[in-house]
Amino acid sequence: MALAKFTDIAFECKMSSNQMDAVKALLCIERNTVIDGKTLKLFLPDFPQSFREWIRINNPEAVFFSGLPQKIIDNSEYRDFI
Repeated sequence: MALAKFTDIAFECKMSSNQMDAVKALLCIERNTVIDGKTLKLFLPDFPQSFREWIRINNPEAVFFSGLPQKIIDNSEYRDFI
């Protein structure tokens, strides 16, 4: 496995959104970033149990973390009323 997406991993590990946010905060993720496997292993004790186990089992070379989502305002549903 070369590159894994964190959102896919989190879904597979059944992580809550709070756990996902905590992992991103721990790694200081603010924009789209790739973290190598060695760095992930350094932070292993601080990750949620399911994510730690996933890293140990799959031994990824790197994981892609998407940055904080941009605030999108979609008011298209209100145009029908105007």
